[in-house]
Formats: sequence, structure tokens, C-alpha cells
Amino acid sequence: MNQDFALPVLASRLIPHQFPMALVDVLISCDGSGSGVTEATLPDRGPWIRADGALEPAAFVELIAQSYAAVKGYLERRQGKHIRRGFLVGVPRVAILQTARAGEKLTVTVNNLGGIGPFSIAGAEVRRDTLLLATGSVKVWVADDE
Repeated sequence: MNQDFALPVLASRLIPHQFPMALVDVLISCDGSGSGVTEATLPDRGPWIRADGALEPAAFVELIAQSYAAVKGYLERRQGKHIRRGFLVGVPRVAILQTARAGEKLTVTVNNLGGIGPFSIAGAEVRRDTLLLATGSVKVWVADDE
């Protein structure tokens, strides 16, 4: 494997998102099955942060999707492949249990739950320290760029 992609690795090297849409900062760990852990320090401002400093509920879905994209991108880079484009196509379920606020550091644990062809489902938990903030799953379609 290329040493430039030893973990941890900046998510900006693995996903196309840029400020202000990017939420995930770094991929901390990744196994070969499509599971991994990311960290995100919430920005002070931007479309994901409300005027009162609280995180928009939809941002939890985006944290899960970006975390899964970082894992998938990392696995493709490890295999010497080009990182393919992925698209969020569904949200089977998300439960928001607690809110988050600007400046907080969140950890997202994401797991590949399976898939068929170019479609995958990823499950995840979003935490602040040990407190579970959200749990859910997203459906992703990965384009065949070849």
C-alpha cells in the first residue's frame, strides 16, 4: 500500500466534498470489509449549523454518507484504483437521539451492511465521546466510472 494512505488519512483525500458541505475531517480506521471510523469537528458556521449553533438534523444523514464514502474511497485507493463517485439514493432509517453543536467533535462508526451490484447499504452510529447522538442507515449507488 502507498504510505501516503496510511491511517489516519484526511477525508479530503478520499471524498469530493469541500467546505461548506464537507463535514468529515479524517478517516481514523478502516477494515477490509467496508467498516471504519471517522471524526468530524463541526464548523462554527455554514449550511449545516443553525443560527443557535445546533446541528441541522439532516446533517446526521450527511455525516453517515460522507463517512461511508471515506471508507469506500480508502479501500479503492488501497487497491490502487481510482476513487469512484457515489450518490446518496435513500435513507432507510435514521434516529436522532440527541443534538450536536458547532465546535463539537463527533465520531462516526460506519459498517457495510451489504449490497447488490452498484448499490450498498451502510449502517452507522454518531457519537460525541460515548454519548450516542444518532443511528441509522443510508443507501448509496456507486457509479461505474470505467
